[in-house]
Amino acid sequence: MRLIFLFVILLGSLCYADFNRDKGVVTDTLTRLQWQDDYGDNNKSATYTTWSDAVAYCKTLYLDGGGWRLPTRAELLTIVDYSRVDKCISDDFKQTIGFFYWASNSHAKYETNAWRVSFNSGYTNYSNKLGKSNVRCVRALK
Repeated sequence: MRLIFLFVILLGSLCYADFNRDKGVVTDTLTRLQWQDDYGDNNKSATYTTWSDAVAYCKTLYLDGGGWRLPTRAELLTIVDYSRVDKCISDDFKQTIGFFYWASNSHAKYETNAWRVSFNSGYTNYSNKLGKSNVRCVRALK
């Protein structure tokens, strides 16, 4: 029941999502979160790395003044657009690979795993932290 409630809330939030893009940062005025969408530090492609390196990467990212962190699974799900096919994210995001992105949440039972969200399908799963996934950093609206 809790999962259904969360899904309805997230789906409803996309109906009202208002994204603005400026200098490689996409701002969601509904959630008041800013999302990294500039990968100039990585040949203009999303960083693909282990979970611990993803955490470190976001902490040291200096895009638009810094203050970045690895997002939670719930935060990543707020930018998934389930009404789209193949690339389940707003066109305001220019630098998106339709594959899995790390979330900061570790799996409750399997501490060596962390959650991930796919922008190809909106699917979420967990994977070993030593494996690699893409990284999209987030921060609170300045």
